[in-house]
Amino acid sequence: MQNPCPLLEIFEKVDTGLYVAVGTERGFIGAAIAKASSLLLVDHDPEVRRFNKINIYLLKIADDRTHYLRLRLELTIDEWKKPDEDYPSIDEDFLWWKKRVRQNDEFKDFHEGKFGFGMTSYLRHDDFFNHLSNLAKSDNIESVCAKLTNTSSIRQLVSLMHPKNYKISVIDISNVWWKVYMGSSHIAMLREFEKIATNETKLVLTGDYSGGMFFEYGHHQLQEYISSHKTSIGCSIL
Repeated sequence: MQNPCPLLEIFEKVDTGLYVAVGTERGFIGAAIAKASSLLLVDHDPEVRRFNKINIYLLKIADDRTHYLRLRLELTIDEWKKPDEDYPSIDEDFLWWKKRVRQNDEFKDFHEGKFGFGMTSYLRHDDFFNHLSNLAKSDNIESVCAKLTNTSSIRQLVSLMHPKNYKISVIDISNVWWKVYMGSSHIAMLREFEKIATNETKLVLTGDYSGGMFFEYGHHQLQEYISSHKTSIGCSIL
């Protein structure tokens, strides 16, 4: 995970709207900071989508941030089960979560609030948590299977979003723009998302050269970025 502290400044002035992100926690963290009106988590990896599905459920059933933390980190499967929630795979997903999240050292820094997560995490701030939980309870967080490297897949996804009148406030594509993943072809993918963007839509990147070092957050106005990048600026060493 990256230190998300730069997002506090990046999203200081951002329109309310749809937040589109790849991956797991970066989408939840970013949408909370940006006060997004809805969150769309897009990924092709089934393990990523499984995490997102479970986390949306926990945000939905939690009474408050303290209850969410207990659901996330310690409560039993019996406490996860709610009679009014239809969740056929909850037993398998609980065991998966126990191993992949509770017992996974990769989440240790996030859970302990280190490296900027103390300032930005919905695990530690009621306002961030309440915003995400309200989105989940109102069914405004969705996790979908789509491959960003497949432009036709993204075109289909965007076409399904048109009738809902979504307008993207932020699109976070992480490092998929790197040469090892998409290279210059990421521009074609962004052009599809541009169809439901505005003049103020922000694009967030990982390891953006304009920001200096690798693994920093870079950000641009989406339309300006698309028009100015005719060739790849991907990271050839990665």
